[in-house]
Amino acid sequence: MNPEALKRLMAAILAEQPDSAEAGTELDEVRLRRALSGAEPLSAAEQRLVWTSPATRRRLAGRRDSQRAAQYLAWRQAGIAPQIAYLAAADPAGQPVTIDTHPHFTLKLFPLDADGRHWTIFLKLSDTAHQTLHTGVRVVDTGGVQWLAGPVDDDGELSADWTHPEPPLQRLHRYELRLEPL
Repeated sequence: MNPEALKRLMAAILAEQPDSAEAGTELDEVRLRRALSGAEPLSAAEQRLVWTSPATRRRLAGRRDSQRAAQYLAWRQAGIAPQIAYLAAADPAGQPVTIDTHPHFTLKLFPLDADGRHWTIFLKLSDTAHQTLHTGVRVVDTGGVQWLAGPVDDDGELSADWTHPEPPLQRLHRYELRLEPL
């Protein structure tokens, strides 16, 4: 089954699911905010509650949407645009690539092998962007591939290994990057 069909099937099943007996032990707003910000991940029992309670899922999704909107508003008020431009020159396969065309974000790609097939992606936020942050962030390209996601550390940094089969430099030549709140 293709991933999109599976996603639609799961959404349909979960939408028809009745609330569980645990529905009275809802997660409060503070707990939802802490989980969504990455400060304190959901415990196994809390994850089970999310899976078994449509009301909890709706509240979690509503809180996520609210936090994302607040993050976009904070960025707009601070004059921070979420687009990250890449000015491509030569294709430096096997060499680190720094994308520093944005005044509030620097994205670095570090090759882990000579072929340019395995990379580590590193994001550094400016102090201004870091101070306005309410949630974790993700870097996604306009083709829909997520490059990096999670909470930033105290220094405004986030890194992860590249997991997509297509090398990131090839994607940079075809797609634009964007920073989004989680």
